Amino acid sequence: MTGRDTFRSYSLTRRSLLGKAGVALAGAGVLGAGAPATVQSVFAAALQQDGGTLTVGTVGDFLNLDPFVLTFVNYPVMENIYDQLVRLDQETNPQPWLAESWALSDDFLTLTLNLRKGVTFHSGRELVAADVVANFERARVQETGGNLYANMAAISTVTAIDSSTVEIKFTQPAAYIYSALGLISIIEPEKFENLASEAAGTGAFSVKEWIPGDHATFIKNAAYWDTDRPLVDEITIQIYGDEGSLVSALEGGILDIAVGIPAREMDRLAQSFTIVKGQPGARFYYLGMSPKLAPFDNKLVRQAMAHAIDRQTLVDNVLFGAGIPIATPFPESSPAYFPEHAEMYPYDLDKAKELLTQAGFADGFTFTIPTPSGFPEIGQFAQIFQADLATIGCTLNIEPMDNAQWYPILREGTYEAIFSFAGGPQLYPTRIALSANFAAVDNTAWPEGNPPAAYAEGLQAADATFDPEQQKVALKQMTDSFMDEAWNVAVSFKSDLFALTNQITGFDFGVYSQPRFDNVSKNG
Repeated sequence: MTGRDTFRSYSLTRRSLLGKAGVALAGAGVLGAGAPATVQSVFAAALQQDGGTLTVGTVGDFLNLDPFVLTFVNYPVMENIYDQLVRLDQETNPQPWLAESWALSDDFLTLTLNLRKGVTFHSGRELVAADVVANFERARVQETGGNLYANMAAISTVTAIDSSTVEIKFTQPAAYIYSALGLISIIEPEKFENLASEAAGTGAFSVKEWIPGDHATFIKNAAYWDTDRPLVDEITIQIYGDEGSLVSALEGGILDIAVGIPAREMDRLAQSFTIVKGQPGARFYYLGMSPKLAPFDNKLVRQAMAHAIDRQTLVDNVLFGAGIPIATPFPESSPAYFPEHAEMYPYDLDKAKELLTQAGFADGFTFTIPTPSGFPEIGQFAQIFQADLATIGCTLNIEPMDNAQWYPILREGTYEAIFSFAGGPQLYPTRIALSANFAAVDNTAWPEGNPPAAYAEGLQAADATFDPEQQKVALKQMTDSFMDEAWNVAVSFKSDLFALTNQITGFDFGVYSQPRFDNVSKNG
């Protein structure tokens, strides 16, 4: 089987899946208190005990219970309350989930999904192919598709062939399709209108209650299709307003798992807890600038800002080494990684000043960056950037605010400039466009939603071929334009950090470092 055929046809029995899991268990390393886990998950199946309650802490509340909204505060919901058509493993390969087998036609224009039988929604109704069709139809509408809308452009029709078979037709090959199948969660269609406050999935847990700003309670789905999961009876997701409160709760014995501990606390907490690092390259910090607004409508100004970011200092002094300075968002393993891009924007304030002078801003300018209270490292990035910019005549005003105020500014692109983080580079490279200010169409950062043509055309060409050489050419065009136009400037990979008590086994996470609790048990 050639590389391009790897995922064309796939089916996996439960027996073979368990066999593969056994191999993974044998090869995985488990590090206890005193050192961060460098493996991608912590398994100790032999010690697992069923039942009990798990208490998980996280910073920032859910925006809603809509799994099409892939923002990081919604991650605890994504793969616990909902199931996806395939589950992406940590090498981003698709594994059977709600679709237990599939076949892609030789011309790459038809994908047939064979659904798992006996799956029920939390309401008790059986999942059928028409439900999958309805979810694709929802994703194909911009107002309801959320972050999945960008995955739908090449789809012409989605049809229920029978109650357990779905056929997807494409207008052109869609090289990213398996990434898309791993991100589309299946919602009970009758509940589409209630997702602001109610969940309606098939996942290992259902939502018992959600008290916004305080906590959510998930309870075991006793009718879950995988009869070996979940292992705990109930999960409380405790919401905290800041990282300090999260860490205090962990050390005070309130939490079993802390999601998103600050890097500055990693070494200290590792003396008492198991520290797990999330998916490598899953997310990255960046400086976003709005070409809709002066002076960031001038490419030279944006390039000047790219040279004014002291990435190494940010990683050393803010992330405490739990990051890697980058100029391109794509990891070296990605077909969209090109070495020359990694060297494009070294920290050079003289070069930044020279570019500002060329752009007509020799005396600098004034602008504002909003920063969210829930992610203090972003505010610290802004403070260091502020000090450097002052040396070349620019005045940066920092506007702190709570997360609820900050998210809409980021999502709608109503900023002059912003530090944030995004995901997708670890998947098929064009999936970076799932973030609205990276999109090929309807881009929130650009006037009329239109990013540079070379970027959009390269991205779309890379999507439309399964040929590795053609992909490489298209991705080079896409990334050349992205780097040159510099409206989103990569700063560092983001290491997602989890802290677990030594009673917790079976913790895992997805390709965006979204936590998975379906195999977690609590011992003692």
